[in-house]
Amino acid sequence: ITQDGTTLKVSGKGKAEYTVSTLDKEAIEAFPGEDDVDWDDVQPIDASDALTVMEVAARYASRKEENPSIVGVNLRVSNGKLAVESTDGVRLFSDRVDLPAPGFPFKEDEVLLPPRMVNELNKVFPTGEVSFAATTNLFFARDPNGETIFASRRIGGKFPDVSKLVPSYQEPLAVPRAELSETLDRMRGVIKAKPVQLRFEQDELRLHAKTSTGAAIEYIALPNGPADPVEVAFNVDYLADAISLFKGTELKFHVLTPLRPVKVTDDASPELFFLLAPVKYN
Repeated sequence: ITQDGTTLKVSGKGKAEYTVSTLDKEAIEAFPGEDDVDWDDVQPIDASDALTVMEVAARYASRKEENPSIVGVNLRVSNGKLAVESTDGVRLFSDRVDLPAPGFPFKEDEVLLPPRMVNELNKVFPTGEVSFAATTNLFFARDPNGETIFASRRIGGKFPDVSKLVPSYQEPLAVPRAELSETLDRMRGVIKAKPVQLRFEQDELRLHAKTSTGAAIEYIALPNGPADPVEVAFNVDYLADAISLFKGTELKFHVLTPLRPVKVTDDASPELFFLLAPVKYN
């Protein structure tokens, strides 16, 4: 590679040669807009905590570019916490991370970030503390000493209002998490991405799935099942993936109707919930 004034010449294999004109005669500022951030007002947060949650959220961001408002990971400051949200239209992930006062300064209330950028942040800041800030067009992450700065453009558009996506539920249905996880692992070996029906009864949960060559039925004892049977079905892989996020002993399924989104929570992570769209089951 050689440079002559404003022209860059690249020599390739054999006699191949490419010439490209540079855009500017002078060096371009690495992170335009960083001067708009007052880092003295930014309180660092634990990198392993915040970035782990953000990386999980990136798994559930939509890959459909025609709807830019759901292709990223949304960060939103709410009641002294950092809400981390993402959705692909079928699944919605939401968790919160504690923020030290005065929080993390946005020029706006929230910022939508590219999932690839979120995944890179974990490599740049694997441990220690990290400071977040945002300007109108950019998002910044920096170590407290200012030795490492990471910048990314924000995604345009506004993330859906999560409070309007989550229905109002009645009493949740409790299920032992470990037993449900083990049961789904066994069934997935047979049905592979097919629907599995959950039928909640007074004393047990029945899981039923059908394939072109047979069927699979499992039962899990419930100490406090519903008075009347409740049925709902999910893609078995989506359900297994959702419950893998939780670590508590008991999962809670908030069911409204067989075809309305179901909210999954547990007894160990009060800020974490997962919204999962059911499927029809015949």
